[in-house]
Amino acid sequence: DFLLGHVGNRAGQGGTGAFSIGPITGLGSIIVNGIRYDDSAPGVSILSDDSTFRREDLRLGMVVAVQGSPAVNGQSTATRIVLGGELVGPIASKATNSFVVLGQTVNVTNSTFYDPSITGGLAGLTVGQAVEVHGIADPATNSLTATYIELKSSPSEYRLQGVVTAHDPVAKAFSIGALDMSYATTP
Repeated sequence: DFLLGHVGNRAGQGGTGAFSIGPITGLGSIIVNGIRYDDSAPGVSILSDDSTFRREDLRLGMVVAVQGSPAVNGQSTATRIVLGGELVGPIASKATNSFVVLGQTVNVTNSTFYDPSITGGLAGLTVGQAVEVHGIADPATNSLTATYIELKSSPSEYRLQGVVTAHDPVAKAFSIGALDMSYATTP
């Protein structure tokens, strides 16, 4: 089993096949890190964090972890695709080319893709809306460069990835970016 959490794009090939972690850069099969994975084969599983996904739900910019057959001439047959955004939560504030979710800065570029329900790109997002952000994390700055953004109505949980700082085991507290968290009331 492999997890989606990552710091950047990764690709490789071993005795059992090819794998890549990164944003989808092409569709009609999916292209991840320059390898075209045929995702139409019977039995390929496409999973998100909380449900089974259909291949027609895959979008440019979504970050996926994909396993497949050994790549030949940059092509492979996908056997498993796992997707999930690095960050899920409400927008706390917005700036010209960024916004903040759960204390983490999300940088938006001209290459950021948006779910069709978001009109006007960054201008179509408002403070308080819950979003799921796919992207490339920069652990040194606890920021994320967004590759795909979608709205989440009433998410069942929030998600945050980053470097833990200021850990206080006595107070049972730590920080990730600008977000302070406590685990004092957990069993």
